[in-house]
Order: sequence, then structure tokens, then C-alpha cells
Amino acid sequence: MITRILLLALIFLLPMVPTFWAIIDVAHKPFESFRVKVIWFAIVTLIPVLGALMYFFYGRKRYTIKVNSSPDTQQSE
Repeated sequence: MITRILLLALIFLLPMVPTFWAIIDVAHKPFESFRVKVIWFAIVTLIPVLGALMYFFYGRKRYTIKVNSSPDTQQSE
């Protein structure tokens, strides 16, 4: 009985992991504009699993700003 409950919980909760991951990623990444960030947040939250997959395969690399944080990449004058 307990294994059946755990199995059902796993089946229903496992697809939500990419959604939670995408929500956190959207919140922390810098985007081209605030509007783009809000649109991706809405897509990920309103279409949970499919929206998260769309974000990871399409939006994550295309709309985020690349931030160089290492001092080695800066040129000295």
C-alpha cells in the first residue's frame, strides 16, 4: 500500500522538477529586457512541463544576456 502511494507521488511529482528548475532559472538569469523575463515566467508557470522544456531548449540560450564575470576576459589599456 505504501509503495503504491510513493509510486503515484513519484509519477505525479517527477514531471514538475523541470518546471521548478525553470522557474528558479528564469528568476536568476539576466534577460534582454524585463518584458522577456515576464513572458518566459508566464510560459513556464502556465504551461508547466511543456513550458519548462520550451524554455530550456529555446529560450535559455537565445534570450539571456551573457555576463563575463572573470577578470581575465577584460582587456587592459
